[in-house]
Amino acid sequence: MLFKQAFHPAIIDGSITLTFRRWKRRQVKAGGSYRFGSGSTGGALEVSAVDVVSPDTITDAEARRAGFDDRAALLDVLGPAGT
Repeated sequence: MLFKQAFHPAIIDGSITLTFRRWKRRQVKAGGSYRFGSGSTGGALEVSAVDVVSPDTITDAEARRAGFDDRAALLDVLGPAGT
C-alpha cells in the first residue's frame, strides 16, 4: 500500500490509525499485512477493516486520525470521485 513518505513517521508511531482511498476496486483485504516505505521510513501495517464510505460521512476527527488537519484537507487530497 502506498503512503507518502511524510506520513511514514506518524504511521510508525501510531498517530495515524486510519486511511482513506479512492479505488475502482479494493487493493487490500482485512487481515492482510502490508509493507510500506523502506529503511528508517518504512514498516508494515495490518489492515483490520476495509469499508466503503461516502465522503459526506467523513468527520474532522476521522480526517485527523488519517493525518490531516481536517475533513476539507483530506477531501482535497482525495479529489473528486471518478478520478
